[in-house]
Amino acid sequence: MSDEICFLSLSEASRAVQSKRLSPVDLVNAILQRIERHNPALAAFILVRAGDVLSEAKRAEAEIQRGLWKGPLHGIPFAVKDIVDTAGVRTTGNSALFADRIPSGSADVWHRLSEAGALLLGKTGTWEFALGGTAYDLPWPPARNPWDLSRDTGGSSSGSAVALASGLTYGAIGTDTSGSIRIPAAWCGVAGLKPTFGLLPVHGIMPLSFTCDHAGPMARTSEDCALLMDIMAHSGGKRSAPNASGVGRFSSSIGQSLKGLRVGLLPQFADDHPIDPLVAQAVNTARDILASAGAEIVEAQIKPLRHYDDVCNLIARAESYSIHQHYLRTSPQLYGSQSRPRLFAGGLVAAGDYLNAQRERSELIRDMQEVMRDVDLLLSPIIADTAPIHGGATTYSAYFTRPFSVTGFPAHTARVGFTDKGLPLAVQIVARPFEDHLALRAGDIVEKQDRWRRHPTLQ
Repeated sequence: MSDEICFLSLSEASRAVQSKRLSPVDLVNAILQRIERHNPALAAFILVRAGDVLSEAKRAEAEIQRGLWKGPLHGIPFAVKDIVDTAGVRTTGNSALFADRIPSGSADVWHRLSEAGALLLGKTGTWEFALGGTAYDLPWPPARNPWDLSRDTGGSSSGSAVALASGLTYGAIGTDTSGSIRIPAAWCGVAGLKPTFGLLPVHGIMPLSFTCDHAGPMARTSEDCALLMDIMAHSGGKRSAPNASGVGRFSSSIGQSLKGLRVGLLPQFADDHPIDPLVAQAVNTARDILASAGAEIVEAQIKPLRHYDDVCNLIARAESYSIHQHYLRTSPQLYGSQSRPRLFAGGLVAAGDYLNAQRERSELIRDMQEVMRDVDLLLSPIIADTAPIHGGATTYSAYFTRPFSVTGFPAHTARVGFTDKGLPLAVQIVARPFEDHLALRAGDIVEKQDRWRRHPTLQ
């Protein structure tokens, strides 16, 4: 029974708590038992607040019993990526540079969730500063893919994706600069939204690229991501997000019809990089599901991927170097072997090249706006392959995430079944800026045609 509790969707767990069929203590106890059994092999969490979160669950249970229900996240255990500040709880970026860092305040996105009653289970694993890649010379080991421990998770929100897929949390915060929510969500078989740039605040999150960083929700379903967005994008109070038009439409959009919406396929990605036939079939499956739900399917075309890759590389390298240059000069030995050379490379970007990249970026944004005048959504692969064997090379040219990182358009990962080897398949659904709710609506429809209740078998 405890494992069944752990694999409830966030929305189901919330309804069970509100109706008092389950209590926050029931949820936390079940999750903590599962973390104790499986986290040593999975390394999803690098810190677990077992005693603290249980005490907080008891307080939440007492509040709910007294009729003081705060809303759908009240008493729900939650995971937070270890570059997102959590007041009084160690936040390190998985770097020796900050191995003992305890922030005094919380990131705005976690502040909103905790104020809504979410309970902090702990901090999930990440690549160093969300950059370096899978590495073994960091303070904590990389997370492992629960569907096949020999395969990669993707990153950098790897621990969050693994925790969700493995039934170790009901929801998580991830971050995404060039695919760090969407790729691990795809390879681990969960849902994740990179919202419109600027819709969610990034204050209190360790920066990587000032003009490309996004925070976003990760969960087991698109419906759960919509519920989290209702709270994370809430526009009230001092910590509100700028330009948050459309807030409040996330959960209410779930279950609505797709009739009258136009979905643009991006078949050109197959010309930019060879695509695994199973990944291509997943896109076709999602296309057919959306068409049967009433959407009109058309072909669309954006600029070749290399344009987005070049711009993203220049901008992210220059901005990440500017963030880390002090510590690169004073304590370079404290960086991991993968992130250190990549950060140093940013110091070689000339100011003129950076400015030219930003100008080209403006042109790419205008081009994307023009493409999406004719469609409501775009549908594409997320990455060219399913999860590779650990250590296998995946080049940035195989990432189909960067066009929407550079332009800031919202992009969502939705699951579309499994390969015959039991590896998850997923697609990317893109909407116009501040129409994130449409991507979530389409993702929900795709998922509900799939047997998403399938879970990894863990020893």
